[in-house]
Amino acid sequence: KLVEGKSNRKWINEIDVATALELQGYEESAIYDKTLKGITSVEAMLGKKAFNEILGKLVIKPAGKATLVPETDPRAAISNEVTDFD
Repeated sequence: KLVEGKSNRKWINEIDVATALELQGYEESAIYDKTLKGITSVEAMLGKKAFNEILGKLVIKPAGKATLVPETDPRAAISNEVTDFD
């Protein structure tokens, strides 16, 4: 069966993320290395609860690529578009 594969979270808009963190009192050195820090680093810095409150709306998790797995895999199968129209 086909299932949705792994995907990584992404910032919707990095400028909005930086602005939100600066409004919370974080300095540029805490927000940037050479570029904006990654989601995992920022989440570790803020803690999960504060991360979700401050930046939760600025993160997306795109759909993963379709992956072929055995029928015994517990993940739900990707629906077949042909049968969706029946």
